Amino acid sequence: FLPDSVDNVRLIIDVNTIAGRSGMAIRNLRLKTEAGEEGGAAEEGESGPGAAAMGFTVAGPYLNLKSFLADLTKSLRLVDVASLSIAAGEAGYTYSFEVKTYWLK
Repeated sequence: FLPDSVDNVRLIIDVNTIAGRSGMAIRNLRLKTEAGEEGGAAEEGESGPGAAAMGFTVAGPYLNLKSFLADLTKSLRLVDVASLSIAAGEAGYTYSFEVKTYWLK
């Protein structure tokens, strides 16, 4: 079930597509693979799962957040929500996410 590489571009596209279906778009994107590795490709002789963290924000009403989270749980990519913070502003709510995804080394 786990891919053999992170494929950061595909991860961003997948999450942005899910957000788009909920009427939101990701902003302030931050990517980091486990132990600061770049690319996330397996090295010779390594095995087991690797992890990559991604941070981003989305903005919109609470019902859109619920829809986004429901779609994220149904995604074929294994994604754990590590943290979620909510900030209220004049233009509505802003949600800051930290998520983790996994691959096989």
